[in-house]
Amino acid sequence: MRAVRLSILLLAAAASAGAAGCATLPACPAKGGPRWRELTTRNVTLRTDLDETEARETIRRLEEIRAALLAVFWPGAAPPAVQTNAVAMRSIRELTAFTRDPHSPPQVWGFRRTDPPFEPIITFAGTDARSFRVLVHELVHDLSSWYVPIQPAWFAEGFATFLETAAYDRETGVFEFGRPASERARSSLGGPFRAAVLLD
Repeated sequence: MRAVRLSILLLAAAASAGAAGCATLPACPAKGGPRWRELTTRNVTLRTDLDETEARETIRRLEEIRAALLAVFWPGAAPPAVQTNAVAMRSIRELTAFTRDPHSPPQVWGFRRTDPPFEPIITFAGTDARSFRVLVHELVHDLSSWYVPIQPAWFAEGFATFLETAAYDRETGVFEFGRPASERARSSLGGPFRAAVLLD
């Protein structure tokens, strides 16, 4: 049942992909490809072919950032009545084969797809810093679309792009966002800054 459900979700997620591209997806597990696994917490379901350690770290990051975003931006609201569904592919090469992104380097590093009656789903690749920003970006779309179902594109993308800078430090418990990605931009602003200052 889970394998069928995963196949349906992956097909729904790929519906927006273009027709170009010549890369191939990895072999299925029965033919020596990476094993797929499903991890579920109270708020997140993750389907992935990452190894177990990376899969557990990825779902933990999803939970941490999700909780922080809800606490900061929707503190008095009831939590979403649905789980966050995510598919994390092992690499950008695998995602590129899946989406058939014809660009080199690839332009599609992740996306969120909604195709009723299927559940909304976030798809992204890898576990590096860029992949983490994509994970956060798509998670912001997932949460904000629950609380603000009708959004102009400029708002939806602007909000997600700003908040993809979010970072959570497990040791200190600090949730930070708004820090530029590049060292040049960071030094020109003199370091981290508060969202209230930026939006004032």
